Amino acid sequence: MNKPYTKLSVLTIAIALFTTGVKAQQGVNISSDGYGFGVIGKVNNEIKGTPNLYDDWVEGTAVLADGTVYKDMDLIYDVMDNMLIFKSDKGTPLAFAKPVKEFTLNFSFNGNVHSRTFRNGFTAIDGATSTTFYEVLSDGNVKLLKKIQKKVAEERTGGSILASKVINNLNTYYLSRNQELVKIKKDKKSILAALNDKADLIESYTDKNKLNFREEDGLVRIVNYYNRAK
Repeated sequence: MNKPYTKLSVLTIAIALFTTGVKAQQGVNISSDGYGFGVIGKVNNEIKGTPNLYDDWVEGTAVLADGTVYKDMDLIYDVMDNMLIFKSDKGTPLAFAKPVKEFTLNFSFNGNVHSRTFRNGFTAIDGATSTTFYEVLSDGNVKLLKKIQKKVAEERTGGSILASKVINNLNTYYLSRNQELVKIKKDKKSILAALNDKADLIESYTDKNKLNFREEDGLVRIVNYYNRAK
């Protein structure tokens, strides 16, 4: 089901304290810009979808650029603004005042707890900067990264002459060596070209295990294998 577009915007720096152990997190106020302000942010009923990775708060950990770690926080990742948001003790959504270099989101699926890790600091490419977060799908000497984007588009449904605005997801995959990124496609030719020093081993491994280059799980297993293959 499509949900109304919820948007957060930074207003001013505030001394907002979120206690985690013996440390307190300085935050940035988030303004509703005159729209109805709910649990997450400004509601724009003219756009269907969400700019966030998840519709609601997710428990997780944030690591700042200075090495400070905050655990057991309620977090939201605003994909459109490339911004991590946390909930203060008072329930107020706040952006981090200091740069975040990595965060992990924990969620339940089919009764099991899963984690997703996001990191920045990679070389600028394809309009992204060194502050752009990528999901780390494989974290070895060669990393498999996914850049998740949310874009507003117009669509017409049911023969309507009036277009409605929706937020669509766009995923792009990269391999990283020493923070340098190489864009890849989810196909055999692209993967083997990017990992050509072990192409024969990868072909044998994928054939034996019947892996699909076009599926994300297949890509993860291939890059994991590449990193451990001799």
